[in-house]
Amino acid sequence: MPSKENLESTVELQKSNCLIIGPSGTGKTLIAKTLAKVLDVPFSISDCTAFTQAGYVGEDVDVCVQRLLASCNWDVRRAETGIICLDEVDKIASTKAMSHGRDVSGEGVQQALLKILEGTTLQITNSRPKQAPPHHSAGTPSGFPGGVPTSPFQNFGGFGSGAPGGSPGGKGEVHTIDTSNILFILCGAFNGLNKNVLDRISKHSMGFNAPVRAQQTDANNIPPETAKELQKHFSTYFTPADSDAGSKNRASVIKQRKINVLEFAEPRDLISFGFLPEFIGRVPVLAALDVFDEETLVRVLSEPRNSLLRQYEELFNMSGVELKFTSSALRQIARAALTMDTGARALRTVLERLLSDAMFEAPGSSIKHILVNAAAAKFEQPPVYFARGQQGAFQAAFAAEESENNGLDIRNESEENHKIAAAGSAYS
Repeated sequence: MPSKENLESTVELQKSNCLIIGPSGTGKTLIAKTLAKVLDVPFSISDCTAFTQAGYVGEDVDVCVQRLLASCNWDVRRAETGIICLDEVDKIASTKAMSHGRDVSGEGVQQALLKILEGTTLQITNSRPKQAPPHHSAGTPSGFPGGVPTSPFQNFGGFGSGAPGGSPGGKGEVHTIDTSNILFILCGAFNGLNKNVLDRISKHSMGFNAPVRAQQTDANNIPPETAKELQKHFSTYFTPADSDAGSKNRASVIKQRKINVLEFAEPRDLISFGFLPEFIGRVPVLAALDVFDEETLVRVLSEPRNSLLRQYEELFNMSGVELKFTSSALRQIARAALTMDTGARALRTVLERLLSDAMFEAPGSSIKHILVNAAAAKFEQPPVYFARGQQGAFQAAFAAEESENNGLDIRNESEENHKIAAAGSAYS
């Protein structure tokens, strides 16, 4: 009988592929990219909309592994521990309207990805063959024996002697790679999946007084009165106990009761969406991202190391212009971005509209300071310009705006605390 040490040495750890579901602009691909950067592993992104079944016009699914190899300079050992992000994976769901013919860009792509997701050995050809060193002869042009090409097609497509494309009939180097330890992160918006989830978990009723689902909830959220029961029966995540409602974090507990419908998504919902059971079975981890609220958009706008605010401040700084935003302006920009329904990408759209005139007027002029206040963020007036020598007035205007905003925030916070206390007493 083998010893315990021998049994432990034979245990092989396997990967768990992940599927990230969320609306556009919620940072799905950014999460995967940041994870690869933190772990210091090779990373590549492939768009599933270009994939087709082998033998048809389009990209084969092996291209995603080829991009991973190219990202680490064709180092097979490093690539075998890398991360591949398959974006727009919801676009390869099979369509029910396809009554005849083969679905080469939907179900065909899913079948081709099965072995790659689980782990298989692929042979990837390096499409960049090694170039032979050019041979120069005295008095003759480089690359053509005899001085001039004998045919206009001699150097076309690498068929001629000494062509830059490589030797005649030459092929690239073949690399054998095992995908068993490559982590696949699948991302997609999955528009319409929330309807499948609501059809499964909602209570169907009939009659004149029956509640209508379209009136009691929106497309992505569940009302607070039903969230507690749904979390108890359908949620796949840990939910806090009822005793947490009486703690000091009552406001956060009440806020969490309006939850995202996609949190209740299960493999059967994805199968009804148009995916093969074998495909979904190879992606055991399911993560749902929620739409950004105003507070989160303000943090996205200002806190990251490469935030949009720092980018635009550096852009104006290159022309010797100092740019500043007030706190109320940041909140107004976040509110404007929420109305566009494109997630965090809308922040750049709002900033481009807000600063487009300043980017053309400030460089090369006497403008040295630009202040964006709440009125400018609402597009009620242009940003405030300050010329050279008016730095004191610029700082005073910024401080006055901030002090006024702080007083308003204190009043709003007290009103919100009264509302939260009333809501907490209603739930208790």
